[in-house]
Amino acid sequence: PYGAAATVDEMASVDNFLHRGLTPEQVSMLPHYPEGKGLLGLVLNDRRAVRSDDIAEHPDSIGFPLNHVPMKSFLGVPMIHRGRLVGAIYLTKPPGRPPFTDLDQEFVETMTAFAAVGVSNALLFAAETERAERTVLLAEISAKIRRSLDLADVLGITVETLARATGVDRCFIRLVAEPASSMLGEIAHEWHAPDVLGISHEHDRQYPVSSLAAMSRTTQWSVDVTKDERLLDPSVMGEPSDPAKAQTRAVLSTPLKWGDELLGVVTVHSRKPRQWARSDIALIEAAAQEVSIALHHARMYGDA
Repeated sequence: PYGAAATVDEMASVDNFLHRGLTPEQVSMLPHYPEGKGLLGLVLNDRRAVRSDDIAEHPDSIGFPLNHVPMKSFLGVPMIHRGRLVGAIYLTKPPGRPPFTDLDQEFVETMTAFAAVGVSNALLFAAETERAERTVLLAEISAKIRRSLDLADVLGITVETLARATGVDRCFIRLVAEPASSMLGEIAHEWHAPDVLGISHEHDRQYPVSSLAAMSRTTQWSVDVTKDERLLDPSVMGEPSDPAKAQTRAVLSTPLKWGDELLGVVTVHSRKPRQWARSDIALIEAAAQEVSIALHHARMYGDA
């Protein structure tokens, strides 16, 4: 038989997939790892065990890619701990082997319950470690920003550090077009991953989530811009299709403010849909406060 264990992110999308029973040669023939669709997705979406004597005959089966190892019977069990879905265990057998039984399912469900506790504890430990690392990182950002009166240095440090800390594909800062305005001007500084398009040359293009943050003076985000109906509002500056053209699916933007005055926004983009964690929001908002102070001091220094 073949076995696999998958863990999921906060959107119940597969983020790690560990398999057993396939040789390296068999794995190399596959176009990609499973993505949580078909029967695998049914286990995750319905949060229940799924058993089938013949995968090909199950209505939710989407088949196998070319060169896939033959598999017939299937058993999938979700890993759930305290109401939270953390992943799933999948078992299959090749043609000619007897299908899974009630006893098999009962045994796998028991073992999966134990596994869910272990995975949950590991995720909790990872989250605490990440929180501690981000606290240190914010202190480093603050120290670097406060040591510099050079605006380009401040913005450059911020966008790259925030992008790497939050694991996004693009981070940019856009300042207001003119004082006492909610209209955003050109991108003042941008960092993007090597295989992602730069957008700083698009001087006149506005992006809806950034515009929402500027208009509302509050942090705004979108899990998936292609499904966010708020961005269709004609009062929001920017074309809803523009983020997708810029290889963007998820966006988080927070305002840069000094008192009641809007100075600009800092925005991060992700190529994949993403459920923004509270730690992401807290880190970016805290960094925005530091940048706002630096922007104000740089402006005062320039006016002196």
